[in-house]
Amino acid sequence: MSTTVSLLITYLKPQRGKAVVLAALVLTGIGLQLGAPRLMQSLIDASRAGTEGDALTVLAAAFLAAVLAKQIVTPITTWISDNVGWSAMNALRADLTLHLLRLDLGFHNSKTPGELIERTDGDISTMANFFSQFVVRVAGNILLMAGALIVLWLQDARLGAALTGFAAISLVVLARLHRIGVPYFKAGRRAVAQTIAFIEERIAGTEDLRGNGGLPFTLGQMRTLTTADGNARRKANTVARVTQGSWELLLAGGLALAFTLGALFITAGTMTLGALYLVFAYTSLISANLMQITEQLDDFQRASANIERTAELLNTKEPYRRRSAVASRRRAGGRL
Repeated sequence: MSTTVSLLITYLKPQRGKAVVLAALVLTGIGLQLGAPRLMQSLIDASRAGTEGDALTVLAAAFLAAVLAKQIVTPITTWISDNVGWSAMNALRADLTLHLLRLDLGFHNSKTPGELIERTDGDISTMANFFSQFVVRVAGNILLMAGALIVLWLQDARLGAALTGFAAISLVVLARLHRIGVPYFKAGRRAVAQTIAFIEERIAGTEDLRGNGGLPFTLGQMRTLTTADGNARRKANTVARVTQGSWELLLAGGLALAFTLGALFITAGTMTLGALYLVFAYTSLISANLMQITEQLDDFQRASANIERTAELLNTKEPYRRRSAVASRRRAGGRL
């Protein structure tokens, strides 16, 4: 986690101007998402109370305006978020490439070109999705979920308490599942890099392989690598599907809880039809946020593995240079 935070700070800091605009757009989107169901609640209750048509028209127009504004804000937010994320990751890719070029031959002899290409391009491309969507789909959705729960608490403390417990339990379960998945995604990325490195090297040495009759042996090695690659990916995908299935189970429980409590309160006469709509809308909103957070945790699992692999590359500078310096001093001493 400290490595992730460090990379976020280092490479997002130059984007702080855009980050401020992005934060404002995220907060605007949250306000619109929370406000639209409240307007619909007022419209439903006002129509059932026999309110005049002009007032209903104003409420309906306000609801449509909120929905339309949300549809305008969302793509702008996504565009700026992607721009910030990819700009940061392109800067990281450039720094990592320059860093690798400065390392001595001892390092490059221990790594294949295909593996280094995968780690400087494939790993960072995967990380870019995480960096570009982190604020919008994690920080923003957590704030949105908190806002929905606050409104539900104000609407009815019993509903607020029940759905807060549902959200807390869901987040704890998903967080625990996330911790399990990181090693599997790291192993999957490692297997991909090894396979790509093998293919790159064998294609480059096609003439030698054909001249020495090494094609059957190469195909056998390829079969072994692709089998290991498939096994690693299958394990990682299984962990991801378990996370998704857990979310679906939690979602069903949350909706059942909301509808049961809403039915009881309407039967008792302590809740209006508009308030029931608000509960349904906010429960769906909370569930959708949990779904997006789950998806982002899936991306975070992959990004964490890639960040660790990238950090390993960045931290190889001193050991190789130190050994090179020692060898140089020994050679100089021998000549003296």
